[in-house]
Amino acid sequence: MKIICCALFFVILINYSVQMSEIKVATYDEIKDLPNHPEKLLIDVREPHELENTGRIPTSINIPLDEVRRAFSDEITDQEFELMYGVKKPKKDDYLIFTCRTGRRSLKAINDVIPLGYYKAYSRIVCQFGDLFAKVMDALQLDSRKFNELYDREKPSLDDEIIFSCLLGGRAQKGATIAVDLGYKNVKNYRGSWTEYATKEGLKVE
Repeated sequence: MKIICCALFFVILINYSVQMSEIKVATYDEIKDLPNHPEKLLIDVREPHELENTGRIPTSINIPLDEVRRAFSDEITDQEFELMYGVKKPKKDDYLIFTCRTGRRSLKAINDVIPLGYYKAYSRIVCQFGDLFAKVMDALQLDSRKFNELYDREKPSLDDEIIFSCLLGGRAQKGATIAVDLGYKNVKNYRGSWTEYATKEGLKVE
């Protein structure tokens, strides 16, 4: 089985604690429509000082990443959760959307809550990279000849292993989700991406 590196993405293997197909992505349009869907809870996992500097998405609540696991565990009662965060504690089958700055911490939050039974957990990946993601989708739908011309390698089959990487992991996650949606069966996201690799190799991160 071949390991394929998509253009613009650096490749390295890593195991994901949550299967890629389980992590869905909320869209910008869905976020904008949240005021009409009080049953959906948007949770910003950035630190409070970050929200002070940038503002927050309307309807969102703030639960910093290092509080997420405990907040959604049985350690915190329904009454305590509501007192701490200003909303009722979600039920296990409630619809949760996590957001942060780049998508990396929101994915970590999902990894924290899914083992606790919250299976309707989604991540909002930063949307300003839409053109780049469209290029990934277009590339994976090219015929084999054109793919080879553009990227100087064979186009992966639906069974080949594809690993996505970027700077922090957020864009790679979205790229991986696109590949899964197109039918690729063996897709991974290098969650640490270039930042982790460069740090460990003593290279310049940016």
